Amino acid sequence: MPRDPRRSDPEPGGRIPFWAHQLAELLLGVVLLFEGARNDANAVVMIAGGALMFFTLVTNGPLAAWPRLPRRVHRIGDFVFAGVLALSPLLVGFDDALAIVLLEAAAVLMLWLALRSEFRVKAERRKAASPVPPPAPAPAPPPAPPPAAPKTPVVPPVPSARDAGRAMGKLRTGGIRAVGRAVGKANAERAAEKAPPESDSPDRPVGGDEFSPE
Repeated sequence: MPRDPRRSDPEPGGRIPFWAHQLAELLLGVVLLFEGARNDANAVVMIAGGALMFFTLVTNGPLAAWPRLPRRVHRIGDFVFAGVLALSPLLVGFDDALAIVLLEAAAVLMLWLALRSEFRVKAERRKAASPVPPPAPAPAPPPAPPPAAPKTPVVPPVPSARDAGRAMGKLRTGGIRAVGRAVGKANAERAAEKAPPESDSPDRPVGGDEFSPE
């Protein structure tokens, strides 16, 4: 069965997830605040509880209110808090046995959380910080060619009045010349028909009487 990539891997070596680490520190801080408020002489315990809660809320994690502090620095601070809580009964001189037991137990819990918690940032969060760009959209289909313009019928040019006058003048001149030529040709043929036939003998005078030689 394929693994869901959205589910986080189990913590290596049974380590405590960091959200549980923060939750335990917040609860411990609340307990210290109540213990310090129970007795006015335990003001140091109340201050330690408030400082621990603030230290947890400013660390980069799921339960952080102002994630400004890296987790590596938080781990170093856990060791510092564990040492301060363990030595506070000797430094302040508490007489209340319950407060001393509570501070020593808080020091042991802080040391255990610093050693067993997972302070590394998961790879999924790093990937979420740099989102994968969306795939490029498919190229749009080429636009359809525009429809061809309808062919305009060719209209023959209308002759102007000047062109018509020139044509009429040429037709009139040519007609008169043709009629003249036809009339001249007919007259020539008619004259040829009326002319007398020529004599076959060349020595016979034309239109004269015959005479005998001497």
